[in-house]
Amino acid sequence: KDTKTNESPPQRYRKEPNMSVRNSQSQLARATTLDVIVAESRKNRISHIFYKYPSVCVFVAFGLAIFCAILAIPNMKIVDDAPRAFLIWDDIRVEREDAFNEAKDFVEVENQKTENVPQQTESITDWIVWVLFEVKNSKKSLLTPENFTDMHKLLQKISQHPRYPSLCLMNPNGDCQIDAQSPNGFYPSYTTQTIINTRTNTILSDETTYLQLKPYLQKGFSASHTSPNWGRAMISHGAPLNLPEQQKTYRYYKQDQTAQDDYFLDYVLDVADVVDEYESSNLNTYFYNRKWYQNGVNKLIMADFAFVVLSLAFVLFYMIIHTRSVVLPIIGMLQVVCAFPVAFCIYFFVMRVTFFNMMSLLSIFVILGIAADDIFVFVDAWNQAKEHEILMQDLERRISWVYRRAAKAMFITTLTTFCAFLATALSDIMPIAAFGIFSACVIASNYVLVITAFPGVVFLREKILIRYRKWRKGKASEFDDRKETYSLPNDDEKRPN
Repeated sequence: KDTKTNESPPQRYRKEPNMSVRNSQSQLARATTLDVIVAESRKNRISHIFYKYPSVCVFVAFGLAIFCAILAIPNMKIVDDAPRAFLIWDDIRVEREDAFNEAKDFVEVENQKTENVPQQTESITDWIVWVLFEVKNSKKSLLTPENFTDMHKLLQKISQHPRYPSLCLMNPNGDCQIDAQSPNGFYPSYTTQTIINTRTNTILSDETTYLQLKPYLQKGFSASHTSPNWGRAMISHGAPLNLPEQQKTYRYYKQDQTAQDDYFLDYVLDVADVVDEYESSNLNTYFYNRKWYQNGVNKLIMADFAFVVLSLAFVLFYMIIHTRSVVLPIIGMLQVVCAFPVAFCIYFFVMRVTFFNMMSLLSIFVILGIAADDIFVFVDAWNQAKEHEILMQDLERRISWVYRRAAKAMFITTLTTFCAFLATALSDIMPIAAFGIFSACVIASNYVLVITAFPGVVFLREKILIRYRKWRKGKASEFDDRKETYSLPNDDEKRPN
């Protein structure tokens, strides 16, 4: 080096590092890696159980799922009360209405135990049918002779249904008037526009009649606005039913309520078709009923469940490609199915949540992705163990190493998703809160199965493959688990520095 300057010597004068130093550093890095692998693959009770009894782990996990299914199926009743379900149950108005309805039902049931209710005299709220009439030309009024005639024709067509006489609400005179609760019921005669206008003025001058008609006409109907564009008819139906064709007579509505509701549902589906197919040059007609609406929602959800099959097929296909196995993906999908009865037992028997609707079943789309991710994590960890010779020499060490790495990774992802869904339990809207709680239970159940049943299947499969390879070599009779080809430190011993 030049003493006059601080410049470094040319490159040709630099000394190459000693190769022995490089070798020492490489050996030290390998020794450190080996120390870490040995520490992470330390045998424990869990790895020993999976190593010795993998089939027992699988049978216990799926046996628990089957036991939970036996308990869950009789109690898994889907709530069919969608309009009320989305109310805020803690609201004082909802609580008062619930208290009133419960007291009313209690009194009715107690009275009906001792006496028969006259047939078709008890008005059922869920059986009320609404038919809406809208003028096609918004500049014209609904209150015209032509529109009154069209409304009357449609209502009469509904009354001609074979089941209508057995379902209509009887008035005190013992007969049914389908247009009593409609604009037609307040206009005895509507042959000319003059008669209609005179009747309208009479109604507006009589406050009692005006308040009775007001719910059946467009909001804002008054003396300053006598040309509403739409109106509606309310068709009430009554119970208990007398069904001669089925040779059944009910004493009150709560007696075999499901059978009476089903009889009404068949009728109201036909009525909906009649309203939908009705043709009028002046009016658009619409239909609504609570039972009909809930039936349509349930059918739509069940139709959407067809996509579950496609989702299962796609996930299964991709898992087969990724894992290069058919058995493991099938067990993974079976694990997803088994997570539901286990989750329901926690949801129903432990958390004591009795509300369960169709929305809760949609959690299957969530759990499909999580379960597939967990399986990929575990299988990848199992395959990564092949890169370490020390693990390939001892199956139990490999099991311990894989289980530690995969279980921790899956626990973190499961915990974050579990907490996210559980947070929806704070919602005041019951279906949303119930969906979040049930989804959280499904996620937790899936994690339990993915660290018990699935590892057991993987380890059992590996032992079978080892036996098969030994058999192929003609050493099946002398088979024993693979041992280390070189000495390994005991778990209780420290490796020398």
